[in-house]
Amino acid sequence: MTFTHAARRLALLLPLAAASPATAQEAGGDPIAGEALWPRCAACHALDEARNGAGPHLVGLVGRPIGGADGFAYTPALAESDLVWNEETLAAYLLAPRDILPGTRKAGVLTDPQDIADVVAFLAERTTE
Repeated sequence: MTFTHAARRLALLLPLAAASPATAQEAGGDPIAGEALWPRCAACHALDEARNGAGPHLVGLVGRPIGGADGFAYTPALAESDLVWNEETLAAYLLAPRDILPGTRKAGVLTDPQDIADVVAFLAERTTE
């Protein structure tokens, strides 16, 4: 990834993160509500085992480099990213995946900010190593 690409992606991410509370908990993210929403994500992602599906597995997601799940065929947008998954990057990506990482195949499945905060709270609780 060139410096220009990294700077552009960061420039897109920062306003979204700045507009959001610092953590899913501060946003009122409820991990129990996020777990109830998880089946929508489980269609493509595994949570409890390092098995890739249509999307990469999410074992150890929080703190992992974007594009860092072994064995998954990432698009160049994710494979070349120098960002790391944390609550802010997750929230921004779930809200507008193709704005944050142009070229990603991920569609925006969640559109409600509260649902996103809930899923991020759930993932932060379940995937932080």
